Amino acid sequence: MNNVEPKGAVHWIDHYVVGTNNLPGWSYWAMHATGLPIRPINGLTTNMRKKNTPIFCFMWWDDESCRIGAFLQPENYPAAKELGKDMPRCGFYVRPEDIERHLRRLDQHKIPHTDPVKTAADGDEGTIVCFADPDGNQYEFWAPVNMPAGAMEVRTSENVGRISQTNGSTQVATVSTAWTTIPDSTTTYSLDYMLGTNTYPLHIRNCVGTGVPATLPIASGTAADKRRWISNIYYISDFVNPDNPAQVIPTLVRSQFDLAGGTLAQQAPVPMIDGIESFRVELGIDNISKSGAAVDYTQSIVWSNPTNQVLATNRGDGAPDVFVRCTTAAPCTAAQLANVVAVKIYVLARSRDSTPGYTDTKSYCLGESNPDGTCPAANQIAAANDSYKRHVFRSSVRLVNISGRRETP
Repeated sequence: MNNVEPKGAVHWIDHYVVGTNNLPGWSYWAMHATGLPIRPINGLTTNMRKKNTPIFCFMWWDDESCRIGAFLQPENYPAAKELGKDMPRCGFYVRPEDIERHLRRLDQHKIPHTDPVKTAADGDEGTIVCFADPDGNQYEFWAPVNMPAGAMEVRTSENVGRISQTNGSTQVATVSTAWTTIPDSTTTYSLDYMLGTNTYPLHIRNCVGTGVPATLPIASGTAADKRRWISNIYYISDFVNPDNPAQVIPTLVRSQFDLAGGTLAQQAPVPMIDGIESFRVELGIDNISKSGAAVDYTQSIVWSNPTNQVLATNRGDGAPDVFVRCTTAAPCTAAQLANVVAVKIYVLARSRDSTPGYTDTKSYCLGESNPDGTCPAANQIAAANDSYKRHVFRSSVRLVNISGRRETP
């Protein structure tokens, strides 16, 4: 792996939280497992109980750059999976030479753990030890061969460094090439991902190809920074109703791309929010520039005034001009997806349990209304005529990475 630190690389996060059925027990577990000092439990005053304030505890490193926390849960946790096989899994940096010391401490306090495992499957070479808290939440000590700068700069009394991750050891995704020539400004190329490749083919713009005209393979140049492959798929699935195990309830679930059993794939869905019957997403497309001309990123920039170069006539301004919904019947084009600067999310939620004597005769609109206020047929959810109460929620999100770069004075 390239040991040169890329600018902007992220190696640790500032906090994570888990659920627990025994908050005092979790606090003592965290002290023994990590060496962090015990902190007060919040939410236990009379006034806080009257306000239904959550009961929680946070513990932090001396400089408060990292902290871990737990919230008391109203329901008992289900049985945990095998160590190292469940998600989410929270990790801490440790030095390789301290592994035996950490194992002795875990054994002393009867904290279940795995044997140390040396691995390079996740992109970095190092050693992993998985362990669990009394509720079955899973964690790991991560001792990379190439320790990131600052990872152990702040440590607990037991020499546990900063938080390394919250979903297992870092999965570093690199991109394999489907190119046969050096990219030009008029061709669209297809990229496939790959993980753990030893022949990373992508380079920054100082690369030099071979032959005339220049083609792959690259003869010289600086390797491009690697990026993590992240894929989260959200959809609706039926799960058991927590109030009535004999019934199922529509639930918003998430499937994450991850490594399990030695295979990289979308993982089994995890329930997020029950009672979600439907959700739809509309993409805000920035396809008109401030000048009123169409956005066209296949061409070089055209300035309205080449002298001051303030207003580009064929570049977006960061604001959505139209919202569209991508469907199988009307899929979005690559040009539309490249110009997405905002997202509107519509969610239809229903009560977990039915209401005796109530009938829902309303229809619901999940999408933009017509100018006259009516709902287009494609956006309408017909009345269910059952005893569940429903409500539509809508929210808009700006995609700062794209829209922010397009803003002009």
